[in-house]
Amino acid sequence: MPFRRRMLGLELNDTLLKLVEVQSVRRKVRLNQVVAHPLPSVWSKDGEFIEKEELVQSVREALLGRRFATRKVHMAINSRHVLVQRERVPQLGKRRLRRWIKEKVIPELGFSDEEVVFDFILLDKHELEEERDLLLVAASKEYVDTLLKIIEWCGLEPVSLELSSLGLYRWLRFSTEKLSSQLITLHLSLTGVELSWFKDGDIQDITFLPLSMPSYRIGPDHPQTDPLKPILMVEKEIEQYGQQLLAAVNEKLAIWKDQHRITPGQWILTGDGIDFSMLKDWLSKQIDGKVEIGPPPENILSSTLQERVTRWLGSSMSVPIGLLLNGRELT
Repeated sequence: MPFRRRMLGLELNDTLLKLVEVQSVRRKVRLNQVVAHPLPSVWSKDGEFIEKEELVQSVREALLGRRFATRKVHMAINSRHVLVQRERVPQLGKRRLRRWIKEKVIPELGFSDEEVVFDFILLDKHELEEERDLLLVAASKEYVDTLLKIIEWCGLEPVSLELSSLGLYRWLRFSTEKLSSQLITLHLSLTGVELSWFKDGDIQDITFLPLSMPSYRIGPDHPQTDPLKPILMVEKEIEQYGQQLLAAVNEKLAIWKDQHRITPGQWILTGDGIDFSMLKDWLSKQIDGKVEIGPPPENILSSTLQERVTRWLGSSMSVPIGLLLNGRELT
């Protein structure tokens, strides 16, 4: 019998739970289960939980009747719920650098040492200076602890917590033969867009752009049995949403270009809530760069899942699958 290892990946955006079970068999990756379930309208705001009991109930409903081979789950955290910013720091070893950040940077962010958890990603070195850039990720310790406890209360065992953008890029690297040396990803949800910039395979910056999809829907709001079915599917809706999306993205790109000389060769769309084919076509007419939709996981679907998966799966599960990958294998 070949060695089989199963892992769970979980993404919670503002309105939707996304959970996958992925299996490794002889170094091949197979997607066995996919769960998409609505969440309370706004369960978290400004780093605080405002619908904790409703969130627990929704997660339990999503897991009801599901049988997984493991309880251990790798989780994504969105930049909406953490502080992400670039910092220029001295060139130090990682231990000394962590101590330097704790003493010099964290107090300026309004956190005390006991209130915050943080990590960092090393970026460019400056050849003529004894400095380098890094991407600092910080969050309220209370927020992170509460999030992990909620998942534990629902019967799962969190083993890692990672920026959703990093999981997304690993899925792109796994499923795409060639990526541009500079690209941006637009990970869409009903409440906004997580915009990430990658250069030579390394993340350079992340920001969350609030943008409500329901505001652009034309006609009455009808309940949907499939939570992955887009709510924006009409040409006029796509155009109006696209105009605001493009304005918000271009405003941020102008800042990044001025600061870091960013020239993205690709725009990659992922997420849920909209007809991505229509959005891609509209955006392609507006910009000079190449617009693509993140690849769906159809090549790794188990035979059972192929028969019953929603037609709207698309790139919606890019993040939770990517959390479980390392290069072209499971982590």
